Amino acid sequence: MGHENHTPHNTTSAPDLRSSPHSLLATKFLPPVSTHEIIARPRLLALLNAGLHRRLMLISAAAGFGKTTLLASWVRTFPPDHPPVAWVSLNAGDNAPLQFWAYVLTALEQCRPGLSPLPVASLSEIPQPSWQAVLATLINNLTRQSEPLVLVLDNYEEITEPAIHALLSSLLERLPPTLCVVLATRTDPPFSLARLRAQAQVLEVRTEQLRATSEEMIAFFWSVMDLRLAGQDIQAVDARLQGWWAGMQLAALTLKEKAHPNDLLRALQGNQRALFEYLVQEVLKRQPEQVQTFLLRTSILSRLHNSLCNAVLEQQDSHPFLEEIERANLFLSPIDEQRQWYAYHPLWSSVLRTQLERTSPTEVPGLHLRASQWYAAQQMRGEAIQHALQAHEWSWAAWLMEQIPRQDLWSQLEYALLPSWMEQLPREVLRERPRLCLASAQSLFWIAPPDVTESWVRDARRAWARAHLREEQTPMARDAHGPEAPLHLLGKSPPCRPRLRVSIMGMREQRELFVRRH
Repeated sequence: MGHENHTPHNTTSAPDLRSSPHSLLATKFLPPVSTHEIIARPRLLALLNAGLHRRLMLISAAAGFGKTTLLASWVRTFPPDHPPVAWVSLNAGDNAPLQFWAYVLTALEQCRPGLSPLPVASLSEIPQPSWQAVLATLINNLTRQSEPLVLVLDNYEEITEPAIHALLSSLLERLPPTLCVVLATRTDPPFSLARLRAQAQVLEVRTEQLRATSEEMIAFFWSVMDLRLAGQDIQAVDARLQGWWAGMQLAALTLKEKAHPNDLLRALQGNQRALFEYLVQEVLKRQPEQVQTFLLRTSILSRLHNSLCNAVLEQQDSHPFLEEIERANLFLSPIDEQRQWYAYHPLWSSVLRTQLERTSPTEVPGLHLRASQWYAAQQMRGEAIQHALQAHEWSWAAWLMEQIPRQDLWSQLEYALLPSWMEQLPREVLRERPRLCLASAQSLFWIAPPDVTESWVRDARRAWARAHLREEQTPMARDAHGPEAPLHLLGKSPPCRPRLRVSIMGMREQRELFVRRH
């Protein structure tokens, strides 16, 4: 079996985000590029091509079965823009409807200008109940298209927000034939596909189809990894891994490190967890001690940068480590053309983090804290907040949330997860922060009973009063983490500050008025 010609017919460049919010990452719109040749899988490419006329293609299998690699190689077989492909690589940070749909609409707009119902920059101004209207307009715009379009949502298992699932399900039910949505996921989406199945509008590609065949496994070991294993050894590995592509790659790396095939086969008895344990012993622990330390401590990072690694590890120059780890094929790949940012393979990263938690659990909070401080210094508040929360540095995380400019709180996509961040704070920390209490009230305005919103407003008043009293008694006292004090947020003194004009009656009236209008 030969390889694909890896020169793509359909080259996908980074989208022009100049008209979009600055927080959208251009790399999330690009299909990943493999660092090695890809085994040709014509049977699966033909299957995907046959599904282009359906509303949904569901590519569902456990981690490491080659879902992303297959889709990336598939879209590169298309002639230029026939059909155009809107690609979005999702992650856990996309669990706010605003963030999710901003990426989806931007990807579609890049393929077909004018397709998005409205400028992405104005999405943050839309109340939550208007999303159905936005999607209705998108559907109408798609209906007027004469040529087909493909939307790929990779890593959909990262999405856990019920509102996003409900909106996507509604979109799929009403899609015109000009758009085919491709979901690549480790778990099936939590909405029903019964109607689409009944209408023959779903193509499902699952583990059984994605497994490597014996021929593909031989081609992989012999041609891609340059390993001349005996036929019986390949069959034994196949029997253990059952076509699991990531396991094959990890096993191949182990064998290249001169481990005996029989040792590997014994480790593979049973399940994939045994392979992970084997990787720790035969791959991780075979590295020099400094490389092991680097791998383990940087495994907390979703993306690696020389300066970021320096801060987390408290060392001078991490670039030689990044180069050496990439050169050693230790599952590190660049994610930008300038080769400034890198990322570990998700499975390898999982192995490293598990080992770090086992061997050095007390180090983990400090690593996250230093990562948070680095991101904060770069004005990348979203990442800084997430690492602060993982470090359980509650006061620091709360202070970072308070530093979000008031005009950006609900208008910048990078802060769309603010409600979920606040939920992770201990209640006693949150209730001491007037501004965060008000933000909680605002985030709950459309989805919670008015009494809940009013309680947060009352907490904001009490917290402001306590802070004002403390500052009157000790004028020099400030929050240990920064300069912005509650008085700066809510006024200088009770007699002259603007009153918090939020009442339950006013909330009910606004809510009822909105419902009547929509």
